[in-house]
Amino acid sequence: MNIYAKMTNIFDVPVVFATKRDIVLWCEERILTNVSTNIVTVNPEILLMARRDAWYKTILQKADLITPDGAGICWALRFTELADQSTSIVGIIKLFIGSLWQVVFGRTVNVGYPERVSGADLFWDIIQIAEQQNKKVYLIGGERKTAQRAAKRIISRYKKINIWAYGPDHTATPYSPQILHNEIIEIRPEIIFVAYGSPKQEEWINQNMHRYPFVRFAMGVGGTLDFIAGNAVRAPLRLQKHALEWFWRLYQRPSRIIRVFRATMVFPSIILISQLNKFYARKFRK
Repeated sequence: MNIYAKMTNIFDVPVVFATKRDIVLWCEERILTNVSTNIVTVNPEILLMARRDAWYKTILQKADLITPDGAGICWALRFTELADQSTSIVGIIKLFIGSLWQVVFGRTVNVGYPERVSGADLFWDIIQIAEQQNKKVYLIGGERKTAQRAAKRIISRYKKINIWAYGPDHTATPYSPQILHNEIIEIRPEIIFVAYGSPKQEEWINQNMHRYPFVRFAMGVGGTLDFIAGNAVRAPLRLQKHALEWFWRLYQRPSRIIRVFRATMVFPSIILISQLNKFYARKFRK
C-alpha cells in the first residue's frame, strides 16, 4: 500500500492525502511487521508552530506519517490543490471564500475534501489492533493520574488489551524522568502514546524513540487521554462535521481564545497569502 501516493506540503511539512481506512490499514501493516513507526496528527496550531520554529519543523519532517487532524488542515490541503490550478488572482480569492464557506456550512467537512484523521479517532483503531495482535501498550501524560484512569476505561472496553500507564504527575519535557525511563525498560511496550500536547509530545518521541528499540509504534495524542479519562468532553458530532470543534473547546475553556484565533483566522490568511505568492511567482517571474 502506497500511503504516500498523494501528499501536500504545508509550510514544508508533508501531510498525507488519504482516507482514514487506508491509514488504519497502513498502521496495522506496520505494527504486524514490527516496522518502527512515528505518526503525527497535525492541526493548524501545530503547523503554525512549525512555521515559526525550524527545530520543531525538522522533528515533524522526520515522522513516518503526518495526517490531517482538523477541518482547517483538510481545507488547506484541498484549497492549495485547487489554487495551484487557478489561472487568476481573482479566482484564487473566490476559491478561498467559497471553500471556507463549504467547510462551515456544507453538509459535512469531508464532502469533496481529504478525510480528517484525528489522533482521538486513530487512537482507538490502534488500540483495537493492539488487542487483536497482543501488543503491549503504554500511556504517558496528563495530570491527576489521567493516564491510569484512561487505561482503566480502555480495559473496560477491550477486555484482553495489555495496557500500562505511567501514574505520577510530571513535567512534560522531551527527557524522561528516571522513574519513567526505568518503567518503560521494565515493561517493554511495543506501542506508546504520549499525551503531552504539542510540541512536547513530538519532541519526546524524537528524543526517546531510539532509546527503546522494543517500541515499534509511537504517536502523540494531545488531549485524547483527557477525553477518555473524563477530564474533558469532546465536541458533539454535529459540530465536528461542520468544522466547529474549535467553538466547543473555546466554550469549555475561554482562555483558548488566542489559540483559536490563530487556528481560525491567522492560519487561513497565511495559506491564502502563500498561494497568492506562488501564483505571482509562477506567472510573473518566469
